[in-house]
Amino acid sequence: MGEIYTSPIDVVLREDIVVQPDLVIVLKENYKILQEKGIIGIPDIVIEIISPSSVERDLIHKKNIYEEAGIKEYWIVFPKEKMIEILFLNKDKQYDVFHIFSIEKNKKLTSPLLKKLEINLNEIF
Repeated sequence: MGEIYTSPIDVVLREDIVVQPDLVIVLKENYKILQEKGIIGIPDIVIEIISPSSVERDLIHKKNIYEEAGIKEYWIVFPKEKMIEILFLNKDKQYDVFHIFSIEKNKKLTSPLLKKLEINLNEIF
């Protein structure tokens, strides 16, 4: 499948744009972007865990950066609400909502990019 990295790890999207998502997934076919200094290039999935101090940064600023960079999926985790929103890059290179998973409504989380992935939400929350 690929590798999962946790923060702090630098993700250099461009020479002038370096971010540190909470979690980063790089699929096997893109391992060339894994460098000693961090991830140099576009990872396949980034995951941000929302906290009261990060709401605006993660939902607006980072979303725009990830979308512009061409990151295929952006997962936004809302721990208090026990909810995960998965955005995917559409053919117009803009994020669309794939699904909003909540522990109350869904038992399993799936991903448009990781077709075989099924995660039990009770294991996350």
